[in-house]
Formats: sequence, C-alpha cells, structure tokens
Amino acid sequence: METTLSNTSSYLFGGALLALVGLVAYDRLPVILKELTNKTEEAKTTIGRTLSTAPTKPLTRAQVTEMYPEGTWQRTAYDDYVRVLLDEELIFPCIYATKGFKADNQVYVFIDSDDLSDPRHIRALASGLADYLPKARSLGPNTSLVLLAKHNPNPRTVDEYQSLFWKLLDGCAKIDKKP
Repeated sequence: METTLSNTSSYLFGGALLALVGLVAYDRLPVILKELTNKTEEAKTTIGRTLSTAPTKPLTRAQVTEMYPEGTWQRTAYDDYVRVLLDEELIFPCIYATKGFKADNQVYVFIDSDDLSDPRHIRALASGLADYLPKARSLGPNTSLVLLAKHNPNPRTVDEYQSLFWKLLDGCAKIDKKP
C-alpha cells in the first residue's frame, strides 16, 4: 500500500511538474513565436540584400576589394588567385595574364561553388561575357574575364573539372542569343 501511495504521489508530482512546465512554455509560446518570426524576417532580409547586391556584371579589382572584405569567400578566392598569379616561382600563369593583372586590365565574376554545370553559374558567366565582350578592347591589350569560384574543400580530379568546363561552355552556347 505504501509503495502504491509512493508511486501515485510520484506520478502526481511528475504530472504536476509537467503541467507546470507546459504552462510556462504555453505562456512563453507567443514570445517564442515572435522571436522565431523576427529571426525569419531577419534571415529573409539578409538573403534578399545579398541577392540584390550580388553583382551581375564583372567587377574591377577596386570593386572586388571594396565590395568583399577579407574573410569572405569571394575575397579569399580573389586573394588566392592573385597570390598564384604573382608567384614568380610558378611556371603558370602565362606572362599575359600577369601583365593584364599588373595593368589592372582584368575583371572578375564570382560563382559560389566549383560546379560549373550549375545553371546559375552558366547564367553568371554568360551575363559576364555579354557585359565584358563589347568593352574588352578598351580594357587593355592583356585583358581577361576571370571566373572565380568558392573554394571546394574536396577538390575534383582534372577529368572532372574538364567535364564540368565543357558543360559550362555548352550551357553558355545554348543560351547565347547570337551564336
């Protein structure tokens, strides 16, 4: 009998505790929902701002360094490119790319992954080319449109990159208005 009474009081206490927790949670529910709604709206605003400010045209060196602070993936990709380009110990890149960079004749387009077959990336390059090609001659004798991708911690093989590159070119050819 004593065990039954003890178990019953434990259940009652446990039930009362759950009811109290439920009541507190229920009372806080509007506050919690409001906080979640605010966080959701903040996220939407941030995403919208990011999408609306994402450049659709190639950027100059000055625009890249102004728009992307150190630590952003875009700035990291750009800085890595510059480091390789200016490394005199490396055989690559070619002399014309180095001259073009030093003369500030290059412009840059960024994509957020190294999946060159992604339709967004195909459109980004096509848009960049459409802007770049009409004014390329005026940018200097060693100009280039440089496509920079977010670093992939799991690099692909050369064959994979070659396949993706051809998919990128094929995708650009398919959407080219003046083939």
